[in-house]
Order: sequence, then C-alpha cells, then structure tokens
Amino acid sequence: MPTTIGPFSNVPAPGDLLTSAWAQQLTTYAVAGPRGWIGSASPASDQSGIGATMTDVTGMSVAFTADATRRYRTTVVLTCYPTSAAAVVVQITNAAGGLLRRSFTTVGAANAYMNITVVGVESGISGAQTRKVQANTSAGTLVIYSATTAALIVVEDIGKV
Repeated sequence: MPTTIGPFSNVPAPGDLLTSAWAQQLTTYAVAGPRGWIGSASPASDQSGIGATMTDVTGMSVAFTADATRRYRTTVVLTCYPTSAAAVVVQITNAAGGLLRRSFTTVGAANAYMNITVVGVESGISGAQTRKVQANTSAGTLVIYSATTAALIVVEDIGKV
C-alpha cells in the first residue's frame, strides 16, 4: 500500500514494485533539492596587521564551478579583535573584489574579541567562481584568529532557482 513520506506521495511499501510516478517525484526532488557543501577553507595561522585598507584574509577563499540554475549560500565566521576602539568590517567578495555581502560592528575598547558572521545568497551565476573574505578596521590594526577559534568560509548549493 503506497504512503506519503515528507515531500513524496505514493511511496511504495517495502517489497512493492517502484512506480514511475514515485520515481519521477524522487528524480525531481533530487534535481531541485539542495546539493549541500561545495567547498570550505580556514586559514592555517593568525593574521595581524590589517588596517584601514580592505585586505584579503589569507587562506579564506573557495573556488567552485557555478550553474546558473542553482542558488548558492556563502557563510563566513571570523573571530578577531582590533588593537584600538574601532569599527570592523568583514565582507564576502568575488575574485575581482566585487562585493557580495558585508557585516560590521563597532568595538568601544581596544583588544575586544568579537565573532562576526556574514552570509550571502546568490543565484544566476555560472562558470568559474571564487568567494573570498576581506576585512578592515577604522583604527589601529586588526588581528584575525584561526587556529583555535572560528575562522571559516563555506560555500553551499542550497537548491534550484
């Protein structure tokens, strides 16, 4: 006796023959559904000396091949601190430095640790792509931690457009 499980209807019971209608539902879901992790990167060591100029965070880039019919999510988590009271900006860009998404926070005291998360979702891109992380600070310099704290960029396929 067929049943419904999640997004699938007419699921054959154990031992029943597969129906073409159910197989079509499964195929459609597999094609349209999220495909998950594409790539990730974490820096191998801390990075210091980042100032007012937007600077690439070493070791935090992911290259992938995009399909224009898919939707992609890039997530960045960064632990850092400025050496002075300052505004800190962390952003996701493409290989040429074109801005995808940014986040910022203001710290009222020097050496105040912070976690910054940036998430960008995009579609309509195709071919070779690179997503990278950049950061800067409005005063003093910025230190990015990596070895024992969160410093990560992840690109995921989150489904069909």
